[in-house]
Amino acid sequence: LVLIVVFVLNTPVFNVSGLIVNETQIVVTMSPGEIQSHQINVSMANTDNPVILVTSVKPLTQGIDGTPIAGSSTNNHSAVNYVSIDKSVLRLNPGDHQTIVASIHIPEDIGDGGFYALIVMTAYNFNEQDKTENEIIVPVYITIKNSRLVHDCSLSGLVVKPLSLSDGSGAISTWFTLYNNGNH
Repeated sequence: LVLIVVFVLNTPVFNVSGLIVNETQIVVTMSPGEIQSHQINVSMANTDNPVILVTSVKPLTQGIDGTPIAGSSTNNHSAVNYVSIDKSVLRLNPGDHQTIVASIHIPEDIGDGGFYALIVMTAYNFNEQDKTENEIIVPVYITIKNSRLVHDCSLSGLVVKPLSLSDGSGAISTWFTLYNNGNH
């Protein structure tokens, strides 16, 4: 697993090509067997062109800068099988407002720790001159209530290289991989 850092924002709003999404992350503590629903409100500015919004749930991993991104495979802390979306495709016309419901179903035998997924919303703008695609992500961070949390990591592949800067000074470049060996 890759180390995941959570930043909680007070009033999160994404605005991509007139598309506004009110929920930028879902951070919850849940009990085994519990079910929760979370509303994600999406709207389209009055002046923009219609968009088709395609939603899906994917594994969460991190980019080299720590940004949550969609992964290609699940692991033992993936919540992909526990998160579902009620609408997989919807059309938003200028001025439209719709609600997408993300449901989280935690199995009774979930085990301890944290579980992660990524809700991905891809907006396709079909303006005649502009066939653009924008992706909005909503990370889902779930901690199991009363879990025994293990915070442990390991470092591998440490590479340190000297750098020569244009002003003649020196610096070093350091690269490594940090693995989350714990369960949270």
